[in-house]
Amino acid sequence: MKHLFVFLVLGFCLGIIIAQRVYLNYWLVLGTCFLVFCVSFIAAKKSFWILITLFFCIGLLTAKNNYTLPKCHILKVIPRQYAKDCQAQGIVVSEPDFSNGRTNFILKTVQVSGGRTKSTCCGNVLVYIRGEFPVDYGQELVLRGAIYSPRYNYSRYLKNQGIQRVLSVTEKAWIPVLPGNKGGWLTNMSLRLKKKIRGFLKSSLLPVTSAIMGAMLIGDKKDIPPVLYQEMVRCGTVHILVVSGFNVGLVCMVLVLGLKILHVPKLARFFLAIFALIVYCILSGMANPVLRATIMALVFMCAYFLKREHPEYNSLALAVLFILIFNPQQLFDIGFQLSFVSVLAIVFLYPRLKKIFCAYINGPNFLFFVVNLFLVSFSAWLGTLGLVAYYFRIFSPVTVVANIVIVPLATIMTFCGFAHLFLGAAYLPLSHFSSAVCNFSVMLLIRSTHFFSSIPMASFSF
Repeated sequence: MKHLFVFLVLGFCLGIIIAQRVYLNYWLVLGTCFLVFCVSFIAAKKSFWILITLFFCIGLLTAKNNYTLPKCHILKVIPRQYAKDCQAQGIVVSEPDFSNGRTNFILKTVQVSGGRTKSTCCGNVLVYIRGEFPVDYGQELVLRGAIYSPRYNYSRYLKNQGIQRVLSVTEKAWIPVLPGNKGGWLTNMSLRLKKKIRGFLKSSLLPVTSAIMGAMLIGDKKDIPPVLYQEMVRCGTVHILVVSGFNVGLVCMVLVLGLKILHVPKLARFFLAIFALIVYCILSGMANPVLRATIMALVFMCAYFLKREHPEYNSLALAVLFILIFNPQQLFDIGFQLSFVSVLAIVFLYPRLKKIFCAYINGPNFLFFVVNLFLVSFSAWLGTLGLVAYYFRIFSPVTVVANIVIVPLATIMTFCGFAHLFLGAAYLPLSHFSSAVCNFSVMLLIRSTHFFSSIPMASFSF
């Protein structure tokens, strides 16, 4: 079958859904999975349904294994919903962020104590510290405060990130930093580079330009003006402010073309592009959209490198499988669903719409470009229409037209941003020219966004 792997991954996803909705004994699932594996090993070429059943059982087993926490997990060591005056020792595994008057980061716990009891433990907690606290990725801390469960709506989001508890630090006096840095060298290098990029953008660009370029290039969107953000939400173009498949695709394209122009051999070009994408993923914060887009880009690159014909559907399914094997909870994440549904809609709908519309167009190449851009935007909008309406209770008819203008502009802005960074690193005086181009392009973005968001009936909330 041409798209056999797609059906196998659908069976895997169905297994994850059943595991969340229905209680099943772990050993029963394991035994069934082993039995189906033995049958499929004998009759793999005879029965398509046996293979789907096998992947269904593997999905069940993966989800059950993910939901079954080890005995040392902090959720079992401290089962109470709220525990006051606890002490936790662990390693900072995310870039600390200062916003809303507090510092927050993710702590990978190694030891926790409450009262006179002290236990080794595992699992991640989200840490809140009042004020700005100087802490870096990879540092080992001893923190004291209250450990509690987050609010229901927020807990679902954190659970998808592998976080079950929140630690609110009450006294800064209880924050000794243990010597040494236990973070990975690649992540440390990437985060140091991110700090330099953030500092260069702030020093060389206007504040609003720096905020938007920081969001588009390295995923740093905390300084974006709230009014502009809300206008972009109304006209359905806020996705350009998130480092996702759009940005990763541009980075991949620039890398491959640049290395090809330099006559780098194909194999070396392939591995250099993979390494650069991994560094960029870490640089932009390793958020779920970036991880998804990076995995998708790597899978598609491998498919084309191995000269597979028509790899779109199977490559997309393989990317889904890679992500869900490590974190089955991602299947229920809104961003995960929107990412893959939009790509699937473009892959499936765009070629069919192109055959219908472009066959009747006789005109300059620019007209073909506009029509193709409209069809890509329309395909993604049509594919995600139901999900956006269900989750966000919003319908934005102006989205398709707005993206025809905003997406090409965002592409130019992204190229200008990377060029500005390159010129700043290579020869600083030349960056004055690129900074003027960046400021002008951001001004166009702001005015275009304001225009589309102010159109009557641009969006409906319900």
